Amino acid sequence: MAYPLNVFPARVTVLAMLRPDDHGSLPESTPIAHHVGVTLALTSLSLAVAIFAPGIHVVFQLLGGTASAFVCFCVPGALAIRSRAGEIAGSTRGTACAYALVVGGTVVGVVATVETVRGLLA
Repeated sequence: MAYPLNVFPARVTVLAMLRPDDHGSLPESTPIAHHVGVTLALTSLSLAVAIFAPGIHVVFQLLGGTASAFVCFCVPGALAIRSRAGEIAGSTRGTACAYALVVGGTVVGVVATVETVRGLLA
C-alpha cells in the first residue's frame, strides 16, 4: 500500500521541477502525456532498482548517505539563506554559517555516496 502513496508526491515533485513556470500547479493542469510519461519513468526506475540492486541494504546505504546529509545540513542552511528577515541569516556571520552548512552538507553527501559506491564495487 505504501508504494502507490509514494508515487503521487514523487510525480508532483518531478512535474514541478520540469515545469518551473507553473509554481504549485495541481496535477490536473498537467498534460496527460507528461503525467503518464513521468509516472512510467518513476515506476520503471523503481522496478529496475528492485531487480538489479543486490540487496535492500545497498539502497538504504545510498539513500542514507545522500538524504541524511541533505536533510541535516543543506535544508537548514538553505532555509536560513532564504529567510533573510530571520535572526540567523540577518547578520554576516549567520549568513556565512548558513552557506557553510550548505557547502559542508554537499561535501559530506558526496563523500558518503562515493564511499558507498566504492565499497560496493570493491
